Amino acid sequence: MEAAGAEETRAGVASMAVMDGGVRVGCRTVDGRIVFVSLPRRPLLRAGTAVLGVTPSERSAAPGPWAVPPALSTEIHPVENIRLLRRSLVECDNVLGPREVVATAQEHVRLIQHLRREASGRDRHDLLQVQAEYAEFCSWLYQDSGDHRAAQYWADRAVDWASASGEQELTAYIMARKSQLAGDMQDSIEAIDLAAAAQRLAGAGTRLNAMGAVYAAHGHALLGDERTAQRAFDQALVLLAKPPEAPFGRGR
Repeated sequence: MEAAGAEETRAGVASMAVMDGGVRVGCRTVDGRIVFVSLPRRPLLRAGTAVLGVTPSERSAAPGPWAVPPALSTEIHPVENIRLLRRSLVECDNVLGPREVVATAQEHVRLIQHLRREASGRDRHDLLQVQAEYAEFCSWLYQDSGDHRAAQYWADRAVDWASASGEQELTAYIMARKSQLAGDMQDSIEAIDLAAAAQRLAGAGTRLNAMGAVYAAHGHALLGDERTAQRAFDQALVLLAKPPEAPFGRGR
């Protein structure tokens, strides 16, 4: 797919989930709103090579005055197409709010789990990593909704799957997010200890280390330890003053 087509995909596809034998797809209306429609289900991954898309007949079958999302690129690895759908879900969250998105995100997790049973080697490893990313997103959606117990459940699943995938940076990011969640739940000791674990995993001098310092500072503030909290905030400022390791990525 050409660059322009890829951008059209990012703008048009908002979400996708398995629903009652069909696929729930979010797309933009002509006036800029995001709405959900149901299209016939197609396999996302078959023998590790097929990709989820919408056929021309499926596009014409979708009712309403919206631009039906184009098929995802057949030139991109299926795992990257799943990541593309996750990024579009983030856009849905920004527009519709977490309660409208979380069920779809959970359906994606179940779909990925199904795909992992049929995959092997690098494909299965990559799917596990994406599954961890989706679980962390589910945790954030519940946290943003105020359901902290559900957020904890999904954060625990996320860190388990990230650790199993061996992706240390992802694990560090999720540990920092768990520290943030503990702070929101007023659990100061948990916030401090999880932040310390995130910093150890992230390594010195990284943006993820700065994230850990910020959430550790929050934990110390909850304890009433102003001096230690200020030191942690100062540490984060020093780390953030350095050029980022990459313009994109976790902790940016």
